[in-house]
Amino acid sequence: MKQELRKKYEDILPDEAIETIRIYIEDGCPMGSFLTAVFSNDLFEAYGRADHINKGLIYTYCKYVCNCLPMDCWGSSKIVEKWISIGGLNGNK
Repeated sequence: MKQELRKKYEDILPDEAIETIRIYIEDGCPMGSFLTAVFSNDLFEAYGRADHINKGLIYTYCKYVCNCLPMDCWGSSKIVEKWISIGGLNGNK
């Protein structure tokens, strides 16, 4: 079920964003300012930094992050900073 939901969102969101998110999740690589704001739960900042494509997808990003990604990698700027500092999932091994 979770895999189907993940695929649904990944089919909607831009491929470049999905790849950036994958690298962030796996290796803790920093993201650009828009995705960092989304993962930091700063939606006003995310909207301000979004391009014309991503402005209309913010709700989808939020659903994707909340429903499909590890809870330890999103929620505030401190959580995002910590995820980057530990090296994502691969840094936890």
